[in-house]
Amino acid sequence: ATSKDKIATYHDEQGKYRNHWGIASNVPPDASAIQVEPTDFVHVTKWTRTQSNRLLFDFGVSIFDVEYTELYQPEVTGTTAKVFDIDAIRKSTVYNVLDQSTNQNASAWNSPADHFSLVRTFGGAVSYVTGTHSMRFGGALTNGNRRNVIVYTGDVAPITFNAGAPVSVTLRLPRDQREGIKRDLGLFAQDKWSLGRVTLNLGVRYSWMSNPVDNHNQLYNIVNFATDTNFSKVPNIMAKNPSKMNFDPRIGLAYDPFADHKTSIRAGFGMFHQLITPADYTPAYWNHPPWSSFQAGLQINPAAAPTFPAVPDVNTLATLPIPTSSPAWDYQSVVKTPYNMQYNITIQREMLKGTILSVGYVGSHGVSQLTQTELNKVALGPNGLTVNTTNGNGGMNVAGTAVQLWNAGNGRLNPKLGSFVGFIPTTTTR
Repeated sequence: ATSKDKIATYHDEQGKYRNHWGIASNVPPDASAIQVEPTDFVHVTKWTRTQSNRLLFDFGVSIFDVEYTELYQPEVTGTTAKVFDIDAIRKSTVYNVLDQSTNQNASAWNSPADHFSLVRTFGGAVSYVTGTHSMRFGGALTNGNRRNVIVYTGDVAPITFNAGAPVSVTLRLPRDQREGIKRDLGLFAQDKWSLGRVTLNLGVRYSWMSNPVDNHNQLYNIVNFATDTNFSKVPNIMAKNPSKMNFDPRIGLAYDPFADHKTSIRAGFGMFHQLITPADYTPAYWNHPPWSSFQAGLQINPAAAPTFPAVPDVNTLATLPIPTSSPAWDYQSVVKTPYNMQYNITIQREMLKGTILSVGYVGSHGVSQLTQTELNKVALGPNGLTVNTTNGNGGMNVAGTAVQLWNAGNGRLNPKLGSFVGFIPTTTTR
């Protein structure tokens, strides 16, 4: 643009078409999908300004946008148009057929869908050099959306057989799943500080993400496992935003102890937060009302937040269907974001010309890692079946083999992920 301003742009657009997506030994051509990508591109634009020989600005934006479909074959819907035609899908009377004895699919694809993803990132930084310091400050903000539309022919999939004998028909409700990132913010500051024989790399990063919500205010959870007897409507995925204190300090050191350029000592330490994402909590919330109509082996009334079933009489337990497990997200206790602390030190010495001896230590320590635990006490009933026991204050009783809990905890779980000590002599032939 000018002698001081430069603009760089990168654009990569792809369009894919696969006529028999998912074909396999148990998925013949008629039961495979057609994959089409109407939209698929990555775009990056960056502006850089050299204000002076000490000061540099750079700002940029990146966009990732993709839509890809898993379409039925034309013989299924009666249309050759390469679009996700919901009306044509619903009118079709050709269904996915599954034979349990061979796991063989036939007639129609078993996972029709239209997928959308859009991610935008806006970022910038300022670099400044003065004396023995080389500093850089910046940040990035990311937002975006994801959508997944699933509609089956006749709202049926699959029709199940076992060695030719009919077993069941599964009715499928159409699904239009939408989720997104409102604000994913990252800020950083770093400085490379040269002090003669010692060079320090100092930095800190702050990572923040908004506490997730449901646009239709349909989030239900067990707020207190000790006292609650039903699900309650909650405003967010977590009671408090665990990312508010996600500060990650980092330091690196390089030292020439004898000033002969033959011996070096390098060390480093860093903290790295792992933001809690939909992949962590949605498996639990999917099993909560109103998204689940079957919980803990008993039917749920969709018109109200359901109460947990009473503990079955152990004398009649053998005649009841074995209930399923009841996963739940710990609404109250997830108050910290999981993070790792990584640290290392390495000593190198040139022993002979072309021969270097290196001794190093590398460590990694995980804190507040997500885990699963059982909050509803259980006892062994007749015939080895697991039944619930009531708690002392008449609180929650969940019929089921387990209540799974994903809990970042309050620093209560601090597993050491692993360490490595290595002695690696290196010889270079010239």
